[in-house]
Amino acid sequence: MKMKREVWLEASYTVEASLVMAVAVFFLAALLTGIFEVHSRVAGQFVLQETLERCVSWEGEIPGKEEQVSDAFKDDQLSRLRSFFWCGKAGMDIKESADGFEGWVDTGTETEIHVKKYDPEGKLRLFRAFGI
Repeated sequence: MKMKREVWLEASYTVEASLVMAVAVFFLAALLTGIFEVHSRVAGQFVLQETLERCVSWEGEIPGKEEQVSDAFKDDQLSRLRSFFWCGKAGMDIKESADGFEGWVDTGTETEIHVKKYDPEGKLRLFRAFGI
């Protein structure tokens, strides 16, 4: 009859493995936190840019609205922004400037964007870039 032979490892392997796993888990947590912050910043910029473009293109075309165009779109877009993951405490403000609309969004990182109302040079550059 064969006897089972027990193999004992030294305790240092267990301690080293636990330290390596702790460092690996900490690294993954830091990496995920950075990824979520980048996601929230990009989502905030996207929603703000879309809101500003809608304000520029819809200005004066909303019947029955006594409030400004920026206020009409801001509440809907802010609730949309807060529905994204990691953007629950986001803030957004839009103001009309002399030559367009400007806005800022804060999703942990504050971003400001300015959109001109009338920019024929920009449109012509886009057409030229697309070869039209």
